[in-house]
Amino acid sequence: NIVGLELLDPGIARQGDRCVDAQGNDIGVVTSGTKPPTVGKAIALARVTLPAPAEISIMVRGKPLRATLRPLPFYKSKIV
Repeated sequence: NIVGLELLDPGIARQGDRCVDAQGNDIGVVTSGTKPPTVGKAIALARVTLPAPAEISIMVRGKPLRATLRPLPFYKSKIV
C-alpha cells in the first residue's frame, strides 16, 4: 500500500530508502521524495506494509530520519 509521509527531521527521502518501525524492522521502501515549494516540507511516498505505525523512520544515507504518515494528496489546488 502507498502512503504519504512528512519528514520531521531535516533531509529528503529518495527512491529506495528503507522505512523502518521503532524496533528497526523493515516495513517498506520509499518510492519518491522531495521538498516542494507548494507544501514547504519534505514529503515522500512509500510502499509499506499495513497497518503502519503513525510515526516511522526513513533510513537516508544510513541515518534514521523521523517521519509521520500524512493523508494524500499533500496539496490541493485552489484553482477549480
